[in-house]
Order: sequence, then C-alpha cells, then structure tokens
Amino acid sequence: MFDLPPDPPAFDTDPIIEALVECGLQRGGLKVTYDDLLQETVVTISESAGASAEHFGCIRGSLQSYVALDFKAEELGEDYWEFVAEQERPRRLAESGRRLAELALLEGFPRRDRFTNFADYLRALERHAGLVEGEWLSADGEIITFQPPEVSAGQDATEHYERSARILTLIHYASLLGDLPHFGFIGNERAAED
Repeated sequence: MFDLPPDPPAFDTDPIIEALVECGLQRGGLKVTYDDLLQETVVTISESAGASAEHFGCIRGSLQSYVALDFKAEELGEDYWEFVAEQERPRRLAESGRRLAELALLEGFPRRDRFTNFADYLRALERHAGLVEGEWLSADGEIITFQPPEVSAGQDATEHYERSARILTLIHYASLLGDLPHFGFIGNERAAED
C-alpha cells in the first residue's frame, strides 16, 4: 500500500479578500484558490473588481509574497508587474551594486550616456568585465544579445562560468540603471541550428 501525500492545509480566504476589499476592490471580482500543482495560493482579480493603477500599492502591501497574483485584464496585469518592478528597483540596484563591488567592478562602471554608439557601449561592458571585446555581446539597434563563446576542449569551465557571471552582473546593473532596456538570450536555438 502506498501512502498518499497529505491534503494541502486548509486556508482561510477571507483575510485575503477582506484586505483587497479594504483597498477599494469589489468583492465579486476577487477569487482565491489553491493551485495543487504549484502548491500556492492564487489570487485572481477580474475586471469586475474595479482594480486600477491607483490600487497597486495597496494590493502589493496586502498580499503576502507567497501568494500568486493573476489579473484577468492582461494590460492591467502588465502595468501591475511594471509597478512592482519599479518599487523593487532601489533594493535590486543596491544588491547589484554590492555584488559589483565584491567583484571589484563597480568603480569605473561604464554608463550608456558616455557612448554615442550602442555597440561601443557593449564593448566597454565586455572590457570592464575583463572579456575579449565582441565575443560575448552583440547589438541589433538598441537590442542587446548575450551569446557567450562555447567552452573549448581543455578550457576551464569554472573560469568560463565566472566570466559569464561577471558580464551578466554588469548587464543586470546596467539594466537596473536604465542603460540596457532590451536584453535577450540565445540558448538552444543555436544548438538546434548546428
């Protein structure tokens, strides 16, 4: 006989609903469920809840961090997550700055406004990370692509990883500063093409 995992703990949805109603949302447009697969509480805010950007601060403050949030109005959901990202920016910028300082990369950090050409800025980031210019980053207009060179036979993979971590930390910091608005990865696509 197999033991089954225990049922998820019963949870009281009322405090979550009440907190959101206190924010000014309409009770009928709110739904709280438990997602068995994700094993987390999901709060769904439909259009009938009357949510707007004016409610974002209260919504964020009312929900615990382990609660997933789903806006049925897609554009409102995108606006909410942009709001959250902006609220988190100072904390994330400070953390990223500390990490750069640990790597001795904060001093002399290249800023985008000092370069007229975007590709020149990317070369400066690579140079600042101690990488060969043009091997890790490429630009298509103002869009940046991170495409690290492959680890060659006999090359130390740890060193390659550390180089990747350095440039990604620089990119993260530059993105938080607003210097790199678009960033993408080339991953399995390249392997599939080879």
